[in-house]
Amino acid sequence: MKCFLRQIMPKEYHDEIDKLHEREDPQFVCIINGGQNLIAPNAQQAEQNIQDSTPEK
Repeated sequence: MKCFLRQIMPKEYHDEIDKLHEREDPQFVCIINGGQNLIAPNAQQAEQNIQDSTPEK
């Protein structure tokens, strides 16, 4: 799991990933939905605006 997290998360999070241990509650949550990733550790509020990538005719 740590290898997977290192692949999908920016390098600035790798030290925190190394601190994770089995059966430990995470200190941050990363919701992955359809390739649109929202990474907001310690956020009080987060907003994500997704643009439609379908070309207009």
